[in-house]
Amino acid sequence: MPRPCLLFLVLFLLPVRATTVVTAGPGSDPLGDASADGWRPLLPPRMYVKEGTALDFGHLVEPGPAGRHGFAFAREDGEIAFSDRPDLAVRFLGAAANMPRLVLPDDDAVGFYTDQLIRGGYNLFRPHFLDVMLMLGAESEGEFNPRQLERWDALAAALKAKGVYLYLDASTSPSLFIPRRDPADRSEENLYLAMYFDERARERWWQGVSALLQHVNPHTGLALREDPQVVAIDLRNEAGIYFQLNRTERLDWKVPASLVSGWQHWLEERYGELDALREDWKGGPYAPATTAAWDSFADVPLPPRNVRGQLIRDLGRFVHEAEKSLLEWQVARLRSIGVRVPVADFNNGFALSAHLIRGQLELVEGHGYHQHPTRGYVRGSRVGNTSAIAEGGSAFNRLAAYGYEGRPLFISEWGMPFWNEWRHESVLLAPTLAALQRWDLLLQHANQIPVPELEAEEGTARPFQIGVDPTLRAADRASALLYLRGDIAPHTARLVVPITRKLVFEDLEPTQGLSEDLLKAVWTANFSLLAEGQEIPPDTAVVSPLSGANVQAGLSSEDVLAEAIPGDDHWLQALRDRGAIAPDNPTDLVAGTFASDSGEVVLDAAARSFTLVTPRSEGAVLSPEAPVRQLDRLKIASRSGPLSVLASSLTAKPLAQSRHILIIAVGNSRNSGMTFTDAGRTTLKTMGQFPVLLRPVVAEFELRLDHPEGLTLWALDETGTRVAHLPVQVEDGVLRFTLDTRTGTATGPYFEITQEDRLDSVPGFAGTAGDDLDEQRSAVRQP
Repeated sequence: MPRPCLLFLVLFLLPVRATTVVTAGPGSDPLGDASADGWRPLLPPRMYVKEGTALDFGHLVEPGPAGRHGFAFAREDGEIAFSDRPDLAVRFLGAAANMPRLVLPDDDAVGFYTDQLIRGGYNLFRPHFLDVMLMLGAESEGEFNPRQLERWDALAAALKAKGVYLYLDASTSPSLFIPRRDPADRSEENLYLAMYFDERARERWWQGVSALLQHVNPHTGLALREDPQVVAIDLRNEAGIYFQLNRTERLDWKVPASLVSGWQHWLEERYGELDALREDWKGGPYAPATTAAWDSFADVPLPPRNVRGQLIRDLGRFVHEAEKSLLEWQVARLRSIGVRVPVADFNNGFALSAHLIRGQLELVEGHGYHQHPTRGYVRGSRVGNTSAIAEGGSAFNRLAAYGYEGRPLFISEWGMPFWNEWRHESVLLAPTLAALQRWDLLLQHANQIPVPELEAEEGTARPFQIGVDPTLRAADRASALLYLRGDIAPHTARLVVPITRKLVFEDLEPTQGLSEDLLKAVWTANFSLLAEGQEIPPDTAVVSPLSGANVQAGLSSEDVLAEAIPGDDHWLQALRDRGAIAPDNPTDLVAGTFASDSGEVVLDAAARSFTLVTPRSEGAVLSPEAPVRQLDRLKIASRSGPLSVLASSLTAKPLAQSRHILIIAVGNSRNSGMTFTDAGRTTLKTMGQFPVLLRPVVAEFELRLDHPEGLTLWALDETGTRVAHLPVQVEDGVLRFTLDTRTGTATGPYFEITQEDRLDSVPGFAGTAGDDLDEQRSAVRQP
């Protein structure tokens, strides 16, 4: 038996220990569950999907090899296509892995891992910290460890053969290709900041990047620079000056002297004389006595980023010019060795200055989180227990605001991380918004496939470990159907927001961001920024940030923007004036109701409710304020608290006619024995241990189908295996059933409706009556 399969069998048979979550004691509880007593352990402990089950989405991934249709390029309409099929826009559902921790010691392990990616519906892979992996055990700067390079070559070739594309970080670590013994070592120099004015740092980046891109993989015979498996390249992960200055302060690193001297030289060129600078900065944060003591521009310090007025405008101009210069140098280097695919950079930050530099790119990449952990997953780290829906979309809205008119948008990191107890909302929020806004990549960060060799650690849910978090794993499974398969129609109404140098440096300030109320437009219309000099597309509403009074500040993806002033509905009026949305569209900014232009999607912030109705899928987020939701074909009544529900046809037929349907019903989940320092369960005390516990689901369903007779309901485990046959009733064309995971074999969150009535059957999409695999595949926006 191959080694991964043997590991899977052993882990599958591991006994489950009966444990109880300990919480912080009495106090207010936003979810109404003062403890997790009665929660059910996740069975089986691993989430490896079995081939041919209802959770096997491999049919959504086009068979390999990846790159068979030529190189990826950015079309003028902002879509990604391949050179041999330029008329067919493609879409990617991505997975990522922390490469230094990805233990795949042999070909069997590589094959097993790759198969699991395919069954998850992932057609793109982002190898995060690949540079660190390649430098583990290396002997000198920029020269990879041969054993690590062999491991990477084997994985990249296996992914290519199976049809999985690559999105590469040219570099992830700011230390830039230094030899390492431990991937967790943080005693490093921030060369991302040094690169702006230090030729030595630039050449060190280029030494490692050129070695990575020009190395010929012996399994494929191609270097990454010439392999169409690579869809796009991110020059540096999260490398903007503002973000890296914040990171440098947080980790107590030194600010590179070259950056400070670059700032001082820029000021001298701009002002010429110190007196001119003193006059411009008068009334700012520096006292007159302070500026009077400066004898030369070499005495002027790099200011903090929270200043206002002329000083922050000067700093913003300096940052923009430095980032633009380095970007042009890096792109030229990649093109010099034959890299053809689109290139991205500056993938985080919501300040106007960050938006302005991204306007220089041919492909825009974005990162963002709702309630990012303050300190990872160590004691004292905090994750806010707030609902994204209650905030009108929160960080999801800011993700959409990365988009530029006529540019592809890759969301290569999104998250509503563990242990936020409302993260079940992301099951519907993320894929719905990605589909509405025509994102080209949707990738939840990270580690979708758990690794058996790390059983002790990987068995517990943690931030950014999707593969062992059943709530967030459900979000990716919903994304395969709603986003990759294309169940949700994109917006047709269009709205653009011009971003100009005058806006950023004169009308506003570079560290300000777009209004939170303006960003809520993403639920009603296609939202994009308009770069300076771009023509306004026809039939498009144009809205200036200046028309709203509530412009907010936001320097990085980890910042929380200030509360917006309600009632700023200029964007809504602009859409209504153009007839872009129907007169009866219920969007109301003051009431907190936002509906898509098609009417398929409605977000109700006041009720913490979200609904979607499409021909193939219907779903809802239910809350204490809205425990019952009646959709077109589906009615759900939750008796167990907050819950996300999705019902999707697993055939090419619409939900009403389907004889094979997947039900996702998921709420919160936690580790056994997890403890917090506060009653609201925001600040971590202990992470807990295996197994992961799921909050029970108790809900009543009614599903109106054209032909419900003869259908059977099965509870599935995380592998897709049928574990329990559940009763159903059919009356007047309605299939009625109750899901109750408090007792019995079913723990959720997956249930299968099919005409198969055998526990031991393995339902393949082509093997179940009424399914048509070829028709299924033809409906997918796949490479």
